[in-house]
Amino acid sequence: MQIYPDRESKVPKYSYPSIFSDQIKALEKDEIIKRLNASRNIYKDDPFRPNFHYVNPENTLNDPNGLCFWKGYWHLFYQAYPPEDTRQHWGHAYSKDLVHWEDLPYAIYPNPEEACFSGATYVEDNKVIAIYHGTKVGNMIAISNDDLLLNWEKINDNRPVIDIQSEDGSKLPYRVFDPCIWKKDNYYYSLSGGTLPHLSSGRRRRANFLFKSEDLINWEYLHPFIEGDNFTKIGDDGACPYFWPLEDRYILYFFSHMSGGQALLGDYDKDSDKLNNYICEKPLVKKPAAGKQPATSKQSPSGKQEDKCYYYLTLHDNNISCNNPNSDDENKCYFNQKTDISTKIEGCKDDDPKKCRIGSCKEHPKTQPTHEENNQAYFSTIDDEEYK
Repeated sequence: MQIYPDRESKVPKYSYPSIFSDQIKALEKDEIIKRLNASRNIYKDDPFRPNFHYVNPENTLNDPNGLCFWKGYWHLFYQAYPPEDTRQHWGHAYSKDLVHWEDLPYAIYPNPEEACFSGATYVEDNKVIAIYHGTKVGNMIAISNDDLLLNWEKINDNRPVIDIQSEDGSKLPYRVFDPCIWKKDNYYYSLSGGTLPHLSSGRRRRANFLFKSEDLINWEYLHPFIEGDNFTKIGDDGACPYFWPLEDRYILYFFSHMSGGQALLGDYDKDSDKLNNYICEKPLVKKPAAGKQPATSKQSPSGKQEDKCYYYLTLHDNNISCNNPNSDDENKCYFNQKTDISTKIEGCKDDDPKKCRIGSCKEHPKTQPTHEENNQAYFSTIDDEEYK
């Protein structure tokens, strides 16, 4: 079992009552709240201080995390830097209307992790679950069930539920970073942010790794979550993922340290537990000439596009160009595809160019590396500490 150094925070930490009325009385005398109020009062006349958007009461802040609704109030958490210990803690505020916010004491303190990085919350009937990345150790879970979410307890004997490294030091088949959480049937699911290699360029590309658990403590790694990512750039990473339904589709928000905030919209295949991020209709071009076989629907990763598309679309970068998208010349363009995404490609022959998207003009789809090849190359070349 991994032994962690003592990283106890220097910020005072108190226990609070569990009932709302008693909590409000306790907060009136709370030393942390007095300090936060005094600090906020110093900045009240600062013309550059936001008046509408929430801003932290002292020092600086980083990512907002874990927005949730619990017992009549919205709760916002964020990476805070208390002045006496400037490692990231989870700061905390609550609101009735998402406009007027009241500060609360720091919610989650580092130890055994070096700092409390980004994460998310999941609300159940009797508790709120916070999952976040604990630097140097792995992904952590803390739980609270009092009225104002003032008291948080880390599970698994105050240890990570998904370790950042294996016990024997061998390479893991995933990255451990910013997580999110949801529940399907009787299982919890979590995504961990990270990257996988793009073999053609030698650089990394966005990936999110899916885990599954019955008890929040024992997590099984499943696989990379996205199927058919045609849109993110080479060099992107999948930090700060948030995944939830949007009408009849599903959306995955994430942050790329290279390109900024992004969103992928797709279909959540609940049998394979993958988000399918490609949308196909009948192809707009003629079938390839004899001897040139396209990647048919039966070869697509999900195998469920039988009547919808002939081609599986893979974009290698954002600079693909094609003089003749209807050409059968594999050195130019193999296919194009009508999608719901409005992307105009120069030279598109379709009647509505704004609905024509060009696929890979460089390689036949059958030559693309598999997930297994990607994993093998990635975990033999990327150092554990390289991605933080």
